Amino acid sequence: MNATDEVLLRNWQPTDAPELSKHLNNMNILKDLPHTLPSPYTTAHARVFIGMSNCHDSGLERAIEYRGELAGGISLIPQEDIWTHCAEIRFYTAEHLWNRKIMQRALALSIREAFDDFNFVRLHAWVFETNEKAIHVLQKNGFSQEGVLRKAAFREKEFHNVCLLSLLNQE
Repeated sequence: MNATDEVLLRNWQPTDAPELSKHLNNMNILKDLPHTLPSPYTTAHARVFIGMSNCHDSGLERAIEYRGELAGGISLIPQEDIWTHCAEIRFYTAEHLWNRKIMQRALALSIREAFDDFNFVRLHAWVFETNEKAIHVLQKNGFSQEGVLRKAAFREKEFHNVCLLSLLNQE
């Protein structure tokens, strides 16, 4: 368990399933996430995810708690092959808690875990160019934009630019 101020990173709990399902059925959140999530995202889907995320107690899938409430989620996705010391980071915040700097604090905690506990050398995030809030929170935590992949994603019958941002352990 890792905490700062009123923001806490913790393992997912079975009791989080209904709220997680509610969050991941919100189109304002889903529009910025990959299409890998089932839609609709049921409580049963949430229970399976929670069970799998806690199987190894690795800390790579974390719930974000704010003042005792489930506020979102953050994931470190280890890369493979020649990228074994790198991880992709993905995150979301519940819409009713936007603009409270919750993700900025949660991301700082996750970065510390990634570098100190898991010995990653590099973290990166793929973010839709239109998701200015996510880009901003990453940059506030030291991430640098490496580039824009033009028309790299196809969603809602149109192409979208995707930004690649990264942070190195020594930065």
